Amino acid sequence: MDLGRALIPVNYASSGLFDQDLAVPTQPLPGLQAAATLAAMDPTSDQRQFLLTRLVRERNRVVHGVITATRAVEAALAALERPMEGPRG
Repeated sequence: MDLGRALIPVNYASSGLFDQDLAVPTQPLPGLQAAATLAAMDPTSDQRQFLLTRLVRERNRVVHGVITATRAVEAALAALERPMEGPRG
């Protein structure tokens, strides 16, 4: 469950935790899709600088999701490695 909670929003949602995406098909990593438009933008424009800032934030969101997912997997593996406790009595 923790793994899905970390990776699904990053891979399928462009909005944050407290907003809702439209029910339309999206590309993987929708928050980073705007990066494809950077090459066509004027390098000195404000719009390009705003987009770069947004993309850095989206990259940080992806990195956070991957770190959170990694921790969830590590915790699950650690739980599997612990010996099971038998009935007490």
